[in-house]
Amino acid sequence: MNRFLENRLKQVEDALEQWLEGRSRPMAPLHEAIHKTIEDRLFPQADVHFAVDHLSASLRQSALRRWLDDSLSHPDISPRKDIVLCLHAGNLPLVGFQDVLAVLLSGAGYAGKLSRKDPWLITSFFNVLRQLHPQIPVQISTDLAGYQGAAFSRWTFAGSPDNLQAVTDRMAAMGIIRQKASVLPRTAHFSVAYLAQWDDSCLPDLVEGILRYDGKGCRSVAIVYSNIPLEQVAEKLRDEADRWLQVNRELTNPGPLVRFRKAYNDAAGIPSVVLGTHLVQEGFAVPDHPEIVYWQPARDIHAPRLTFADALQEVYGENATPLMQAQRPPADWRPDGVNPLAWLLQAE
Repeated sequence: MNRFLENRLKQVEDALEQWLEGRSRPMAPLHEAIHKTIEDRLFPQADVHFAVDHLSASLRQSALRRWLDDSLSHPDISPRKDIVLCLHAGNLPLVGFQDVLAVLLSGAGYAGKLSRKDPWLITSFFNVLRQLHPQIPVQISTDLAGYQGAAFSRWTFAGSPDNLQAVTDRMAAMGIIRQKASVLPRTAHFSVAYLAQWDDSCLPDLVEGILRYDGKGCRSVAIVYSNIPLEQVAEKLRDEADRWLQVNRELTNPGPLVRFRKAYNDAAGIPSVVLGTHLVQEGFAVPDHPEIVYWQPARDIHAPRLTFADALQEVYGENATPLMQAQRPPADWRPDGVNPLAWLLQAE
């Protein structure tokens, strides 16, 4: 491995270890960030701790080294020495942290536009990194105007595809990015579970995939494909959801959309079941609201990808990504099918 990248890997691993160890130490950056995030009610307490726990677990056993080694095996690879801008979403706690790691492991400096919905957690990591390795360029802001005139040549985007062009035009006009800057867009916004051969052992992972983070995020399950009728497993789904909600949520009442859709389904004879704040129903799948999950016949495992194209992140289940990884992805998972570290390392 390139000596510069080897050294950067060790620096990142050192900072991660010290940062994560601080979650249980009062006054440590991560402990304080968790407290502020929960106190400000930015995310449910259980989701914040789940995100931190999962991140810690996903980085064990040299996961970053394996990711870097795999990324360096791609053609036309070279370390980056510039600064990369990351526009982070704020729909999940720590949602942009993989981009942080990819930028640092590529050898680049990091500039981040953090969401006001999640300003503390990622910042707490950089507080540790700056203390240990102040030579690594790091910039953080919750306001894009802070980067006016920076002229970044590479940047990453996570959000709606409808907003990408407007954001690009705005940043180019402000001189934040160069006119022909390279962008890595992540616009997929849901995943599906393909469970043609039903087994009740999938229930905990399926409910987790549906309810964790309130169904927001591209890895959340919005459609279930199964050849077993929903009515046949509705009670089991409800029982499993009740167990999950008792541990992970304070308020479990459904919102007006779910109440309306449930009433309509009952009147129209459409099978459906309420899982706390969510509704699972049969019928034509239109995954436009995270609270509504659709139950479809399982005919062809390739059909979801053909039907939903770039809007679809993952297919979980048989001969696909394990359902247990829905909300527990490995460190090197590929948003929108792209390895972000390999993309960063590619020569321009």
